[in-house]
This record gives sequence, C-alpha cells and structure tokens, in this order.
Amino acid sequence: MGEGLRTHLLLGGLAGGAATVVMTISMTRMHQSLPANLRYPLPPKEIIDVAFNGRSQEAKKDLAMLGHFLYGAVAGALLASLDPRIKPSAAAGGGIAVWAVSYLGWVPRIRILTPPANHPAPRTTLMVAAHAVWGAATALILSELTDARRTILCAGPSLDARRNI
Repeated sequence: MGEGLRTHLLLGGLAGGAATVVMTISMTRMHQSLPANLRYPLPPKEIIDVAFNGRSQEAKKDLAMLGHFLYGAVAGALLASLDPRIKPSAAAGGGIAVWAVSYLGWVPRIRILTPPANHPAPRTTLMVAAHAVWGAATALILSELTDARRTILCAGPSLDARRNI
C-alpha cells in the first residue's frame, strides 16, 4: 500500500469516526422531534438486536455504539481513499450514498431490516439527513486533519524534544 493511500485511509477513518459524533448528535436531536410513536430505537440498535439476538440489552447497547462508530470510520476511510479533497457538499451526497448502499442494499438483502419503503417516512428522512450530515462533517474534518498533518503535527524541527535520552 502506498504512503499516500495509507495516509488517506488513516485520516479518512479518523474523520469518519469523528463525523459519527456529529451524526449521532444530529440523529438524537431529530429523533426527539419525531412523534412519540416513532421514537423507538434507530437502525444501529435494530441491526444489533437482530445480529446479536442472544446478548443482554446492555451488551447490545454497547455493540450498537461500537458498530455505529466503526462503520463511520470505515466509510470515512473509503470516502477519503476515493477523494481526499472532497468538498462538504459532495461528501453530503457521499453520506447519502453510504445510507443507500446500506439501507437499500446489504441490510435488507441479508434480512436484518426491511427496506426503507416499509419504514415510516419521518424516520427514513431522519436517517438520510443524518447521513448527509455525516458526509459533510467527514469532509470538513478530513480537510482539517490533512492540514494538521502537513503543518502543526509534522512540520519543522522538534525543538521541545529531549536530545539526550
């Protein structure tokens, strides 16, 4: 693997994981605005409920959080490997593409969840919007991390380091 690709995967993974924080905050806020009858757990928890049926509810909560962030990190790495200079507006579309590949593709294909057409429209809208937020945030964070790697974290001599260890 080339150094450039390795760097894009690393920074993209970090950006995607960090953007998942932003996505989770937006999902929480949007979830709170849903009608009470639609405020049941969102797909990350539903997926874990199906995939890890024998686990305790507490374990499934932790697995849902872990899976949500790992998926965001992997998707961020892939997004950065495709275009490490992606603009937030284009990356929002990339976030929607991640939603589509997941919720229109492999998730219903392996019978974890039903397709979005079977879900209440406000919940589907929430999930699409949250993925757009994730994409835009990934691009912004990726840009900042790329700049930090080039400047404040790596540029110039180490003047504060001990010389005689």
